[in-house]
Amino acid sequence: MYNTIAMIVACTGSALILKIHSIMLNEFKIKKEKTNYLKFSLVIERILRPLYDISKYIIFKVKPDIHETTKIADEHKEISDNSIWHYSAYTKEEHRLFSYILPFIVPLLVLFANGTLLGILFTYINFNNAIIGYNAMGIEGILFGVGHAMVFFTSSIILHGLIELPVIFFAIAIGYKFAKIQSNELIKNDLFIDDNFHNLLGDVKVVNSISKEFLLSSHLWTFLIVGFVLLSIAAFIEVNYTPSMVELALENYYKIIGNNLIS
Repeated sequence: MYNTIAMIVACTGSALILKIHSIMLNEFKIKKEKTNYLKFSLVIERILRPLYDISKYIIFKVKPDIHETTKIADEHKEISDNSIWHYSAYTKEEHRLFSYILPFIVPLLVLFANGTLLGILFTYINFNNAIIGYNAMGIEGILFGVGHAMVFFTSSIILHGLIELPVIFFAIAIGYKFAKIQSNELIKNDLFIDDNFHNLLGDVKVVNSISKEFLLSSHLWTFLIVGFVLLSIAAFIEVNYTPSMVELALENYYKIIGNNLIS
């Protein structure tokens, strides 16, 4: 179930998260009409400002050319008297940068989450078995425990993992590819450089139309169906064959260790 959700989120999340543009633009209307909400919103934005600055610093360090890519030309930098950016703690250039990196967030988060969970599980199994081995056999038991953990971990994921991991990586790649296309369209069409609400609404419609085309594409749905079938096969293997694989691997490990201890 987790891997199915991860697959769906990884390849569709890049498009679905772009609905934030509509929410943010509608919020500007509320800010303009509700003074108290405007004050509250500006306070929250200023509180969150350090988090944004840290994120921006990391992004520019990892990919310095993004700053020049999303930079607004001088003729568009001037803010008019009726500009909606008077109702925000952020500049329109900062909003454009946010719009550029927004679709990349979901696939990268899925990749990070899967890597983190796998790393935590691997570390826990190794540490736990090392402690058990040390308590039972002393210093030599640490090596025995770590070896046991390595054999157990590898044998418990290798069969179904050979199917699951490529599906997840392909899903992430699809989401990343869409994010790249979406961000390139933002630059090519000069989106989110205006002050006027209705012009920005037109930009949002362009973004939403690209997202809709992607979400309804036959290629995406073909991958989702094939991916679901492959993950179902992987789940079947995990339930019916992985336990036997683990048992056989550990049995051979004990034989090898036992023979070495005897010799």
